[in-house]
Amino acid sequence: MTLPMWEWKPIGNLFDISAGKNMSATARAGTNRVQFLRTSNVFWDEIDLENVDSMSFSDNEREAKLLRTGDMLVCEGGDIGRAALWTGEREVMSFQNHLHCLRPVSDDVVPHFYVYFLQCAFTQLGIFEGAGNKTTIPNLSRNRLAQLEVPVPPVAEQRAIAACLASVRKAFQLQERAICIAEKLMAGAMYELFISGLRGEEKKETETNRTPPFWTIGSIKQFARFQRGFDITKATQSHGRIPVVSSGGIRSYHNEVGATGPGVIIGRKGSIGTLHYVDTDYWPHDTTLWCTDFCGNIPRFVYYRLQNVDMKRLDSGSTNPALNRNLLHEELVSWPDISEQREIVDILDTIDSKISLHKRKRSVLDSLFKSLLHKLMTGEIRVSDLNLAALDSHTAAGTAA
Repeated sequence: MTLPMWEWKPIGNLFDISAGKNMSATARAGTNRVQFLRTSNVFWDEIDLENVDSMSFSDNEREAKLLRTGDMLVCEGGDIGRAALWTGEREVMSFQNHLHCLRPVSDDVVPHFYVYFLQCAFTQLGIFEGAGNKTTIPNLSRNRLAQLEVPVPPVAEQRAIAACLASVRKAFQLQERAICIAEKLMAGAMYELFISGLRGEEKKETETNRTPPFWTIGSIKQFARFQRGFDITKATQSHGRIPVVSSGGIRSYHNEVGATGPGVIIGRKGSIGTLHYVDTDYWPHDTTLWCTDFCGNIPRFVYYRLQNVDMKRLDSGSTNPALNRNLLHEELVSWPDISEQREIVDILDTIDSKISLHKRKRSVLDSLFKSLLHKLMTGEIRVSDLNLAALDSHTAAGTAA
């Protein structure tokens, strides 16, 4: 590993490092309350504000322990060294004592650069291995953090590297947002289609709640039949092109066919009730139930329809929970004729394709970020060598979704 020919200094020379407030019974019961961040709120280059606790602060503590925009937070415990920037999302916010707050001592220190350097150092380079105190629960004390040697590139280069990595992170986050929106759209569409159908007829009250009037009501065994998958171990498995589908999805490949595709597979153990669909021949693992007979229905419709069945309550009741095939077969569902099934599948496939596209883009951006993080921090490449214009398409696609 070759590191850039930058000047290196202890991080304590670049930042004032302060400790947060200790949680206590008195602080918990007090009335002058302020929200504060824990280590569980701080991720690499991201602060999660969904669940934020609060405790009492005196006037002096408020003055000393409130965060300012641009402060860098570093985890003392848990995933030690994990760092993120506070960007002022809320006007008043403090931090607990298991976080360090780093405030730059001069204008030629760019905190966001050091967030990324710490991420590279702890997750890729391994140069800070053993930085934590040797206690039962590893922790990164203030003194040890202050002694960590970090590079000091020219301030313009710090800004350029931080901006480059932040642009990739933003594109990644936009894809995550697009996935979330599309998945909510899928859930809403499935609910509406399986309650109302496509024909606009007045719904009827049935054993399965409100249902379009011309849909069939029956047990799942009338809709699709399932049986337990086949045991296979790593020792008996041969390398091939046939996907082995377990309760968690495709984890490996075999050279023998266990079932003819297309296939709908349900998690029987472990990930109970998870649905998987394959177009090709496959090997259904023993941890699954696989469809042996679609009873004249469209396989892809069966896959979508069963996602609206709560299967976790259909377990065997044993010490090790497992989906009970007999209980599953007796569960009541509703389904339309083949023509309407096909139309519903077309609608849901369109949304599903959108989700898959955004997931592929997210994966590409994640790999790009990790690669750039390593190469920029080791000097293998410089920001001036890069052309990230293609990120505009990822950003636009994420915004459009």
